[in-house]
Amino acid sequence: KSTVARIVAQLFYLAESLPSYHVIELQGSSNSSQCIEDAKGGILLVNVREDKLKHEVLEEIVLAMDEGETAVIFTGQQKEINRCMWSNKELHKRFSISLQFNDLTCEELAMILKAKMNNDRSEEDNPMRGLKLHPPCSVDMVGKLIAEQTSEKLRGKMNAYLVDPILVAAKNHLEDRVKDGAGESESDEKNTITMQDLKAGICCIFCGFNKLFGLQ
Repeated sequence: KSTVARIVAQLFYLAESLPSYHVIELQGSSNSSQCIEDAKGGILLVNVREDKLKHEVLEEIVLAMDEGETAVIFTGQQKEINRCMWSNKELHKRFSISLQFNDLTCEELAMILKAKMNNDRSEEDNPMRGLKLHPPCSVDMVGKLIAEQTSEKLRGKMNAYLVDPILVAAKNHLEDRVKDGAGESESDEKNTITMQDLKAGICCIFCGFNKLFGLQ
């Protein structure tokens, strides 16, 4: 959602519809006035969640749109967005375009995981710095592993946000495995995430997120 919002902001800026391409995200009703003010000249990204936005906040958003200095994007689950739109008699009139993004497939999640591991990871604050994937960790194999070890509910809830926790949990398993001597002590082995590590990582985050979200 934030990636798409930034792309839209740049397109509006290039088309000279907006003086800037900055994106300010509004989550919930706290600090709403400041967020709306900061978004002037760019895009206000309103993250609609199950906890409803206050009526006063929606009124502020409508006023900001009427001033013509801010583009507004609402993002969230379709049901929550529809409920939010129709809770204000003026809001729904101002939106004529709706984009629906399907949940990522297991293969697409595997492609994102592979891309993250193939990209430059030299930054000091990157938790995957200095690590690589074992060659058997192909998109096909990782996709099948994700399909087998996670639920459709969890994938729908998290989508691409699953990838980073999987990699971090896999890294932790690799470190424990090497420390316990359950593998070669070669330098290359210490820096290589295997299918075994990925499976352990996926199982770990699957249990954790299931408890967090109350999923079965």
